Formats: sequence, structure tokens, C-alpha cells
Amino acid sequence: MTQELAQRIRFRETIGESNYAITRLAYDPELGKRVVVKTLELSRVDDEKVVELFRREARVLANLDHPRIPKFVGVYDERDENGRRLNLVQQHVDGVDLERVIEAGRHFTEAEVIRIGSELSSILAYLHGFSPPIIHRDIKPSNIILDANDEVWLVD
Repeated sequence: MTQELAQRIRFRETIGESNYAITRLAYDPELGKRVVVKTLELSRVDDEKVVELFRREARVLANLDHPRIPKFVGVYDERDENGRRLNLVQQHVDGVDLERVIEAGRHFTEAEVIRIGSELSSILAYLHGFSPPIIHRDIKPSNIILDANDEVWLVD
């Protein structure tokens, strides 16, 4: 992360964590929007393949332009006394992931399930239309967001 970005991003809360990365909700006053920052802590990485996959994810996201895939903001390298980190920044989608919606007890009608499936299929058709095709490899309810209008977004 450049010093300029580190100074302008205001981190809010952690929304996800894995062995190597942490995902946080943040606010970017320059953009005037909330963003999601996925940070790869290089000190936690013992396999260069993890770094390459992170960089590949950033390259792929930078080339996507679909109305239901969060917009790519940038990837930034950050170095300080705590080590080195890579930060992938994307648009935040205001909504709730499908896993939480189901856990909260919402039941979908057959028509709603068909609509959600159709919208998700449209996003996947867009990704598979690239040459070579882009394969998401992590389709699961927690990576499907329903926004305030019940429109489907694919994340992660």
C-alpha cells in the first residue's frame, strides 16, 4: 500500500480471515465510498504459490467489467516495521451474503430460487466467456451477496 493510500483509507471492521489474509471493510474518502481491503500478510506465507494466486486474483479482477461483480480499485504493496503486505482493494457491495440470509431463516419461493440461479448463471457465463475462461472455484452461499433490491452479486 502506498503511503498515500495508507493515509487515506479508514479501516472499519474485519469481515473475514484465513490463514494468510484478512479482509476488512474500509472507507475511502477520496472515492467517497466504502471499499473492501483484502490484505495478504507476507510474513504468514510459507509458499510463494499463495502470493502468485493473490497477484493473479488482482490481475483478473482488474480486467473484469460486470454490473454484478464488485469493481476493482487497485492492488497496493505496503512495507513498514511489521513487514510487507499486499492489499487488494475493491468496491464494497451493500448487502447480505446468502449464507447469512438462509441462517436468519429466510425461505425462498421456487421463483426466487430460479431468479437467483439465473442471475448467478449470467455472471458465470460472463466469466466463462473469457479466453481462457475465468473459473471462480469458490462458489458458495457466503460468496453470493443479495443487495437491498435482492439483486445477486458474486464476490471473492
